[in-house]
Amino acid sequence: RRWDGGGYPDGLAGEDIPTLSRILAVADTFDAMTSNRPYRQAMDGEEALKEVVKNAGTQFDPAAVEAFKLWWSETGGGRIEEEAREECDRSGAGGGESTAIDTILEEHA
Repeated sequence: RRWDGGGYPDGLAGEDIPTLSRILAVADTFDAMTSNRPYRQAMDGEEALKEVVKNAGTQFDPAAVEAFKLWWSETGGGRIEEEAREECDRSGAGGGESTAIDTILEEHA
């Protein structure tokens, strides 16, 4: 779903989109951009964060983006991201699997 109503399935917009959906849209997009895919390399976390911020108010709920930015700054998101990549490399996960990332994020919660 998109904040501006352009998303599937019901064309919901703004506050009509369930709160959890608005939060997950930011998190899922960030995860997709910072994960390696068969067709492209992962984006750097700072670059992905800039892309999310750029789309606040159109694709994403501005409040969810602000909360994500706050989380990023308070937890050292870039540091956590690097630890997750190193763990994926050690475990051989890579390729978009998120189990190692989930473990590391839980440790920092």
